[in-house]
Amino acid sequence: MARLTAVVVFPTPPFPEPTATDRLRISPSHCLKSLLSGIIPDIIIVKNMVFQEPILSRYGRYLIILLIFSALAGCSRDRTGSETPLQIYSRLWTPLREQTFIREELKRFYSETGIETELLLYTDTDMDRMAESGELSEADLIIFYGNRLASLADAIDFVDLREQSKLFEDRTFLFKHLGTERKDTWEYFLPLGADVYLLIASREAASARPVGADGENITWPQVAEWIQRASRQQGRGLLAVTGVPNKSLVYFMAGPILSYGGGFPDLTSEAALEALRLLQGMRWVFHPLIENFDTVIDPLVDGSAWFAFAHCAHAGSILQESPGNFDVYPAPSGPAGMGSVSGFSAVGIPGGTKNAKAALALVEYLTRPEVQARISKGVGGFIPTVLEASDYLGEEPLARVIRYGLHVLDSGRTREIPLEYGEWGNVKHVYESVFFSTVLSGRNISVDSLKWAQTELDKLKTSQ
Repeated sequence: MARLTAVVVFPTPPFPEPTATDRLRISPSHCLKSLLSGIIPDIIIVKNMVFQEPILSRYGRYLIILLIFSALAGCSRDRTGSETPLQIYSRLWTPLREQTFIREELKRFYSETGIETELLLYTDTDMDRMAESGELSEADLIIFYGNRLASLADAIDFVDLREQSKLFEDRTFLFKHLGTERKDTWEYFLPLGADVYLLIASREAASARPVGADGENITWPQVAEWIQRASRQQGRGLLAVTGVPNKSLVYFMAGPILSYGGGFPDLTSEAALEALRLLQGMRWVFHPLIENFDTVIDPLVDGSAWFAFAHCAHAGSILQESPGNFDVYPAPSGPAGMGSVSGFSAVGIPGGTKNAKAALALVEYLTRPEVQARISKGVGGFIPTVLEASDYLGEEPLARVIRYGLHVLDSGRTREIPLEYGEWGNVKHVYESVFFSTVLSGRNISVDSLKWAQTELDKLKTSQ
């Protein structure tokens, strides 16, 4: 019997081997090896060549030629029939560190499915504009901000995900904790990630912590006493907030207001006034350079501040950048419970996509409990929106950030940014004005003294 050695040389582009780029490409050698491995043993890939050796029948060489053409034809598209990269338009993962991680996660997805992806990142403002212009309809997958889902569903047709419910039977989505003004949007979207605000404190302040101010039941009065004690010991203000305009000061102020029973936005209810008086009583413990802070991460990591009421992902970043130096706690409680502004992002598949099968495969992948847990930790502490993800968090410090975030989302008084206020930066400006002109100055806090602020908020409403 004749001995046959078959050598197959792959052509040059348009069939390149995978490269280390953001676009993850299908490897023809990978596909051919997969096809041949079930028929011909001991396939060896060496650069652009395939070697097969043992003996084949006289028809073997024709079989190889047939398989080569089949492989190259099949490998010009991904394994779900998509001929172009899956276009993902996302408002998530814009920070460079998060981009780096999520692109690695998309490589994992490619390794499993062979589906090529292209991640395109946009600000919320750009996403809104593209939704209005119809540009988002060109996407295969859209990751959008939660409180805008209804308007997006009005602008673009989406695949009804209820028809694919069997794909998601092994996971429980946290729908009830993620409010949206029109519940039928959940026919077209699945929640992908959420966020709240948490307390983070330096371990150097442990000796100043009041008795009982620990664990899941820490209160705002306890926090105030704790920061005051530590600041007296150090002779300087240790509480960081973002004083740079149009950042997150509004969310810091909203925390105690919500926990005391107020609304959002709300500056003149009895609950809001009580919370503002609590903050005013702490006015001397704020870091003296808060007007220069556009994030609370830097002053905590460099040790100039010891406390912050931080976005959960920022709390995670602080733990990662300064390991072993900080503890995280849930949002502090008031008479009405834990209070925090919250937000979430959701994913949907535009109805006009030609890559619906590939897009659905990615949605299924991104919402797997183990993937949700891995992404939540990888991007610094965002909250997974699949309940079973908790089983995969482990016991590392970052897992505590995520678990406390879930606790606040599940049990706290959380409120999303309301839609009726138009340009949200103007709302931030009103809160910032109240903070600097009234809270820090020690001026009288009353309905009359803050009437101007509530009037400004009312003027900003786009629907009366």
